[in-house]
Amino acid sequence: MPISKRHYRIKHLLVLAFGGLALAIGLPIYLYSNHVFVTQLVTDRGDAINDLAKAVASVVAENLQERQREITLLTQTPLFKTAALDDPALKANLERVQKSYPHYSWIGAADLNGIVQSSTGNILRGVSVRERPWFIHGLKGAFSGDLHEALLLSRLLPPPAGGGQLHLIDFSAPLLDANGKVRGVLGTHADWGWAADVIKVLKPANAAQSRLEILIVNRENRVIHPEKYDGQVLVPASMTTERAFFVGRWADGNEYVASMVPVQDALPSMGWSIVVRQPTEQTLGDVQALQRVIMGSAALSALIFIVLVWWGATIFSRPLRQLADQARRVEQGDEDMPLTVSSRTVEINEVTDALRGMASTLLSRKEALAESNVRLEQTVAVRTAELARANEELRLLARQDALTRLPNRFAANERLRSEFVLM
Repeated sequence: MPISKRHYRIKHLLVLAFGGLALAIGLPIYLYSNHVFVTQLVTDRGDAINDLAKAVASVVAENLQERQREITLLTQTPLFKTAALDDPALKANLERVQKSYPHYSWIGAADLNGIVQSSTGNILRGVSVRERPWFIHGLKGAFSGDLHEALLLSRLLPPPAGGGQLHLIDFSAPLLDANGKVRGVLGTHADWGWAADVIKVLKPANAAQSRLEILIVNRENRVIHPEKYDGQVLVPASMTTERAFFVGRWADGNEYVASMVPVQDALPSMGWSIVVRQPTEQTLGDVQALQRVIMGSAALSALIFIVLVWWGATIFSRPLRQLADQARRVEQGDEDMPLTVSSRTVEINEVTDALRGMASTLLSRKEALAESNVRLEQTVAVRTAELARANEELRLLARQDALTRLPNRFAANERLRSEFVLM
């Protein structure tokens, strides 16, 4: 019987069933694991960014403390307590200190009137600095000033190596005599280039490739490093230092995973913070690569699974096809065709045995029916012959006289009618 459109082969059904089952089980697992992995990756990346921001903040704080501590310790040496502020030995000491730390742009000692008596390179010597914050606050104690543009020194010092405007940080401390009385202020201006050196040490080697940025912002959230963002407000208003990391959109329209850590314990009055950020798309780049690997692996696994199911269904259905073909040959008259199917499946062997028994029974019944038909035909033939003889005897009895055996009146009438017809 031909297969109608509403009938399907068993291997097709098995492939569809197992393929649908694999999809129904695999897709939710893939989506869930993908969601969990993305969330975990963002969390791990955010924690790593937060750790980097803390490390940078700690180093920046330590560096600022070191500069302030260096100036304070310098004022406590015997030379700076006893020597005249314009003493050549004091100036030579300032020169040595400047050479020990290249980012010191200028170091000078001013008297109580704010007149610079000694300075590195004799820059600003004899100039009044009494209005400068580092001098005003330096008379009262150790002072660290916020980042600012060089006003008096911009025309006297060489420009920054990378070009642009010269920015300085002030450190100062009071100069005390042997009796502890203030006799002047020792101040220094550190070139802001040191921030780039500090960050360069901690920045990962692949920072440019991974688009990882380290920013320093002031209390107004304006960027003070790097210079390409100088003065810009990039940090979103919703980003706070209370959270380990932040995922959100910034002023440039891009979404970042970022962390903001204040520079604490060093100069809390500055209000600086370290911001480390990385585009979310870059953070999820590994996820997207993994997704492609997972999708490729899943597609390959599904293909292999379907091929295996198809192969298994073919092996499973082959004995049934053979059994069906043999049954059709028996149906078409090849009654001697044996129903033999080789299979290791118990159920198929049972079906084969059942069909073989059924066919044997049907053939036996067919032979018995044929024999019965022959016997019936023989009986009918005998009964027909007997009936014919009986009819002949009746015909003779009807046309003869029972006593004389001569033709009677009925026979005479038949003869007369026959002769009349012939006339």
